[in-house]
Amino acid sequence: MLILFSYFMGAFLIPRLITHWKEDNSNEDRKNLIVSVLIELFLLMPLMQWTSFYLFLVFIMFYHLISYMIKKIVANLYVVRILEFIFLLIVGGFFLGVFSCIIDFNEAIQQILMNIIQVHVLFSIYAAVDWRNFFIILFGVLVLINEMNTIVRFILHLIKTEPMLNSETTDSQELGRGKIIGVIERLLFFLFVFTNNYGSIAFILVAKGFTRFRELDDKNFAEYVLIGTLLSSSLSIFWAFYIQSLVF
Repeated sequence: MLILFSYFMGAFLIPRLITHWKEDNSNEDRKNLIVSVLIELFLLMPLMQWTSFYLFLVFIMFYHLISYMIKKIVANLYVVRILEFIFLLIVGGFFLGVFSCIIDFNEAIQQILMNIIQVHVLFSIYAAVDWRNFFIILFGVLVLINEMNTIVRFILHLIKTEPMLNSETTDSQELGRGKIIGVIERLLFFLFVFTNNYGSIAFILVAKGFTRFRELDDKNFAEYVLIGTLLSSSLSIFWAFYIQSLVF
């Protein structure tokens, strides 16, 4: 059941990553909705059988309806995205639990994929992959990349710890670079926990401090970097241990 949940969540987290990468995409809501629904339907196809197709369609419509209502009620973008994610975790889990008797991977699609994997030389190595652990780890990575970033940014915004920058252009560039650095940082923490390479975590923290050395003279910016780094690393390490407990 855990593999179904991980795959199911991944089908929604991937379009969220694509459409939520921008800090503010309120002007593209209609376009994002169409893109999200199409990707969700495509990714959920391996779970869709004639007995469950309409169930998935209803869930997708219900999810986006709730998302629309949240956006109308809540003004803070980070809160909206966090509430959407909580909805997916809770309601998605109940959905799979209630209809677990009729939801499973489509055998026809499974067979087609296995035939491709076995015949194609480049893909043959994946025939021996433990797909249960693969989808659980993929779910963990997707949460780490996008949802964890939203949580960190929300907490920093909540405690009013934000970088002091000179212009809107610089602000946009700084946020973009900071987001990419944060994603790489969290992925490395995740990898180091999984490989029990805890000593390398300190190296990442030192390397980040070294690159910001001159800017740390600014007390406000130093506090922003320190709080953001400690918050991001703590959440990443905790999440990595949790996913590791599910895999092993």
